[in-house]
Amino acid sequence: MPTSKESAMDPMFEDRFEAGWRLADALSDYRDRRNCLVLGIPNGGVAVAAEVARRLRAPLDVVIAQTLRAPQEPVVTIGMIASGGIRVLNERVLRALSLSSEEVDRVTEDERRRLQRREDLHRNHKAALPVTGRCVLLIDNGAATGTSVQVAARAVVAQRPMELAVALPVVSPEALGCIGELADRVIHLSAPQPFVAIEQSYLAFPRLTDEEVRHLLAETNAHVNTVRGERPNGGVL
Repeated sequence: MPTSKESAMDPMFEDRFEAGWRLADALSDYRDRRNCLVLGIPNGGVAVAAEVARRLRAPLDVVIAQTLRAPQEPVVTIGMIASGGIRVLNERVLRALSLSSEEVDRVTEDERRRLQRREDLHRNHKAALPVTGRCVLLIDNGAATGTSVQVAARAVVAQRPMELAVALPVVSPEALGCIGELADRVIHLSAPQPFVAIEQSYLAFPRLTDEEVRHLLAETNAHVNTVRGERPNGGVL
């Protein structure tokens, strides 16, 4: 996909909700588009995405990117999976650990079941909103390595959106280049150099629970349905 990168430097946010309304200002050309869909990456990214969805008056859903950990080595990442069956493996780490394909598949299957449980909880067991043919805004609270955003973007691209724009409050220069290869647009507010950590750009950066994500998703879509004069219809807008 062709890529354009846009930036309006602003290095500090009070919290994820402030980051969200600032990001919404940068995305104002998407406001009230009938085919627009906002996708947040749980958990923290959903707080940013919820504010964007409310201000753009667009429905909100989630796309989960989940880490795969090595058996008996839980601090070692061997890859990631995302909603829709996407899997990306770190072949260098797999070779170093001499892991068999059977071991990797077992870890993957365990994490896919966990991912499905999280999706069901976040959506309150409703169906995912359709992506195909829509203008999708993929949002996280930031990107350091960019791996989670890349895997989530692959999951979105696999569903054939009309357009994919990745929007981030803060991003490292390294991640910016990687993400740009997958998206039509990359919109970011801050790309500090040197980059230390995402939380360095926030005064408050609390951990969000799965239950808080579920609440944000339900509350935001109820608000959007109201202002757009629509009624919920089983998870599809």
